[in-house]
Amino acid sequence: MGTPSKTRAYVRAAERLLDDEGPGEHAAAAGRVCLALFEAFAPVIGAGGVHALLARSVKLAGAEAPCLKELELTSYQPDNDPRVAQRQLVDCLSELEPGAASKAATALYASLFGLMTRFIGEKLVFQIMKRAFPAIDETLLQEIP
Repeated sequence: MGTPSKTRAYVRAAERLLDDEGPGEHAAAAGRVCLALFEAFAPVIGAGGVHALLARSVKLAGAEAPCLKELELTSYQPDNDPRVAQRQLVDCLSELEPGAASKAATALYASLFGLMTRFIGEKLVFQIMKRAFPAIDETLLQEIP
């Protein structure tokens, strides 16, 4: 995913987004973040690109959060609704204890931010994130080395 300092920054960004979307509501918050990320990044990399990076993030995060290994996102089709992936993620996380759900969602989004950064660059990723999540702390975004 990157250097340890970048990885920590991605984890902090994921934790912050999830907390802002609903502290204590880990599965629902992860679903809202999922949909917001689809809406924010699809105009730049396409819905298929977002879906592919999300699916890859699920696989990568499975090493840290084994419950994600069970999640099989439906193959992307041009007419797919991003809410399908959102529902699959929420259903998966809803079966977990809150701590495990939070850990899994954080690992998933930290991995996704790392992949997106490699794909389109840090500056663009965080410009898009700032637009999609206005409450995100500017200093948090600047922590990425």
